[in-house]
Amino acid sequence: MEQDEEQAQSRLADEPLSYLDLRPYQYEAIQAVEKGIREGRRELLLAMATGTGKTRTAIGLVYRLIKTKTFRRILFLVDRKALGEQAENAFAESPLENFRSFTQIFELQGLKEKEPNPETKVHIQTVQGMIHRLFKDPDHKRVPSVGLYDCIIVDEAHRGYKLDKEMSETEIHFRDQQDYISQYRRVLPMHGDEKALYIL
Repeated sequence: MEQDEEQAQSRLADEPLSYLDLRPYQYEAIQAVEKGIREGRRELLLAMATGTGKTRTAIGLVYRLIKTKTFRRILFLVDRKALGEQAENAFAESPLENFRSFTQIFELQGLKEKEPNPETKVHIQTVQGMIHRLFKDPDHKRVPSVGLYDCIIVDEAHRGYKLDKEMSETEIHFRDQQDYISQYRRVLPMHGDEKALYIL
């Protein structure tokens, strides 16, 4: 899983953005995340309003990070199955370079596959599934190995599955941000090499 960070960051800095065909603020979002990575930050938060193209921005960012070998394999965590299916479809349909989608260029595995293949570059999973594998598997046979992923992207990170089930729409809008620290926090920091794992 070792990557040559300096070479990867140099490739990332030199990689053009124009082929992504995004809006100016989406380019700025990608550049801000990449700047944070170059600065050595291990946790980054990208907040975008509903309808501003978060998924398209994330796909563009993921493509650049994989293409430049900044990361070897990315875990794309979602808080429910429907979001995972939407993300999988978006990775398959959104044109990137030369009108080809991510899945036409790199291997992606979705919710049905619990373990990524060696060639897999993006693995989509639910946070509930990862929690089960990490904390509720009595034999520890399904626990992902340290180093299986070197970057984790959490889609809709402000949401929490159990909180959402127990709260009304009004409560969701008026709770303090600290109330949303959920099972994600149990999953993310515990299983990864401090030098290798990024959480976006």
